[in-house]
Amino acid sequence: MLKGFIPSEVIHRNGEKFLQFAAKDIPSVGYKVYALNDSKRKTNVSEVFSYSNNLVETPFYRIKLTNSGVITSLIDKRTGKEWAGKYLNYLGSGNIHAGEEINVECISENCMQLECRSAEPILHACRFTFYRDDPRIDIENTILENFGKPLYWTFQANVGEPEVWHEEVGAIIKAKKASSGGHYANRMARYDHLTLNHFVDVGNDKEGLTISNSDCLFFRLGESTPEFLDENSSVINILIGGQIDKGLGIIDQDGDTEFNQHYSILPRYMAFDQLTAMRFAMEHQNPLFAGRVSVGGELPPDRYSFLETKNMMQNICM
Repeated sequence: MLKGFIPSEVIHRNGEKFLQFAAKDIPSVGYKVYALNDSKRKTNVSEVFSYSNNLVETPFYRIKLTNSGVITSLIDKRTGKEWAGKYLNYLGSGNIHAGEEINVECISENCMQLECRSAEPILHACRFTFYRDDPRIDIENTILENFGKPLYWTFQANVGEPEVWHEEVGAIIKAKKASSGGHYANRMARYDHLTLNHFVDVGNDKEGLTISNSDCLFFRLGESTPEFLDENSSVINILIGGQIDKGLGIIDQDGDTEFNQHYSILPRYMAFDQLTAMRFAMEHQNPLFAGRVSVGGELPPDRYSFLETKNMMQNICM
């Protein structure tokens, strides 16, 4: 078995118990085995995470969070950078502070989970997960009532001279017209809603904010319309649902009353790199699968990869 102590804890979520720890350096297309140890070693949680009066402190960030689930300030402690241009995870409410008192669902030495619930502008819940060893912030949003008009989650990043990159059915493209160095036609095109697959990134050649998305299909850039692409905006409006064109689509969501959206946000301090962005998105959207193993068998007892880079190269060259 692998040596070394890895902090873990039992957490409760939705009435179930889970053993949680940070698994690192997992072999590609393979496994890594951890042995359970009934150690009493503990870390002072208050030295890692804290929450009080809508202020969140993590190893990476200082955050102001409203009762309705809006991030009004996101300061990276490593650089002092404020990432919230205005709001992050904004649903369009006129009163962003309306809602229940924020619930601390879990706070441990590895992570902290907070849940916000509000009826403004529509009944919804937002769950935020912050990690000790990972700067990403996971966001699980749930709309809890039916709606008909278009509904968006808005993320406005504080970046200068922004460019937006996003995934268009497998291709990574820049959300600017060809005349501005982008990938969109200068005419005979519709610009109001762009395809959103695994991620969208807003930033410049020095820094940016990558948003991983696993549920939604489209986003509107700034104040874009069918005829106008707001290509210099840093505002990402992620479409939850609703009828964009009158008379087309499913009316009132066919009566459904619960809709889930999962995001993760991660600052970058480098030029945009599509492989890095996609890797982050895939890590968020395809979590590891854990299970119990027994001693014995033909495979190595500690770790194993079913795929190696040299094997891939050999296959390509044949």
